[in-house]
Amino acid sequence: MDLGIALVCAVLGAVVGAVLCIWLFFLGIFLLGASAGTAVATAVFNAMGHQPEPLVVLIVAVVFGLIAIVVQKFMIVISTAFSGSYLLVAGILQLLTGGPNTAPLWLNPLQPGPTGVLGLGALIFWVVVGVAGAAFQFRDRRRREELVRQETQPA
Repeated sequence: MDLGIALVCAVLGAVVGAVLCIWLFFLGIFLLGASAGTAVATAVFNAMGHQPEPLVVLIVAVVFGLIAIVVQKFMIVISTAFSGSYLLVAGILQLLTGGPNTAPLWLNPLQPGPTGVLGLGALIFWVVVGVAGAAFQFRDRRRREELVRQETQPA
């Protein structure tokens, strides 16, 4: 009898664990897209010299999150490319301006981000480096897929 109970518990635990892994995976993908949407919306508002509108930022975040679920691989590449370029731009601006703290570039409502030419230049540099990072990741992925296809084809 104890073996039967243990077997039922093991199967139920496996099913619950599998469902949680799938759900958490999609939740993670949604949150990745939503965080990218938040960064994009906030950066655009601040680069234009305006205070971010919370409702617009929320809507953009949800839209990016839903897009991320639909096109997972694409959104993972885009999010990592633009997250990395965001950190690069934030670090460069920190060095150039000699800011007193390391607050996030466009995401801290208490410390406005750069405006004017510096803000627009930072936004353009962020986009250019993000596009370059995404292009590199897509090119690298295509190269790996081609190698796998060559290895699996009969000689």
